[in-house]
Order: sequence, then C-alpha cells, then structure tokens
Amino acid sequence: MIKTYYATSTAIKLSWELSALPSAPISGKYALQYFCLMKHNDISYILHHRLEDHHWQETHLNGDQNVYTLRDLQCGSTYYIYLVAFNSVSQGNSSEVISAKTNGNGTLLILLIRKLCVWAF
Repeated sequence: MIKTYYATSTAIKLSWELSALPSAPISGKYALQYFCLMKHNDISYILHHRLEDHHWQETHLNGDQNVYTLRDLQCGSTYYIYLVAFNSVSQGNSSEVISAKTNGNGTLLILLIRKLCVWAF
C-alpha cells in the first residue's frame, strides 16, 4: 500500500508498507515455488509517477527503501503515482494508483511592464 506522507509546493513524500515476511514472494500464485529462492535484498521497486495529462515517468528504488520524495514538482499540481515491486524471478502486481497534489495554486507568472515615454522636441 502506497500513501502520501506529506506534500510541499515542489515535493511529495511517499511511503509504503513492506511485506511482513522478509522473504515473502511478490506474486502469491508462485508462493511455494519462489519462497526459498528469494532474498529480501533481491527486491527492488519502480515508482511510476506522472503529472496530470502527461506521460508516466519511472524512478528505480532499492528494495530496502519504504519512503521516497519526488522533488522538483510543479506547484499546485496533481500527480498520479503507483509502485511495482520486482526481483530476479518476477514482477509483482502494481499498487493502486494514488493521486497527490503539491501545495499552492499553480505557477504564478508575474509580468513587469514598464511605461515607455517618448518625448518629441
């Protein structure tokens, strides 16, 4: 289960629960076949994330992580995020897709217009 830990205007910190068994299989239907073959340090994650109406991006994470902060995000924007665990044997099912929003009201664009005075003599 993946969840939002906190959000700022440019970052979203995520956390997820690790399996209760250190060598638990990623895919339940292969539990008996792979239980003895897998090691906890063999597990890795791919964090998929995208800004609303944009393409998915991937971030590869070590298996010993259960928190990660997405940085350099757009202010006041909604992001969609899901996590997939994998190892040398197989890839697990993806987590549910969650949405998280950075703080703020969006990008603020300030234009400074100077008054140009032309004097004619």
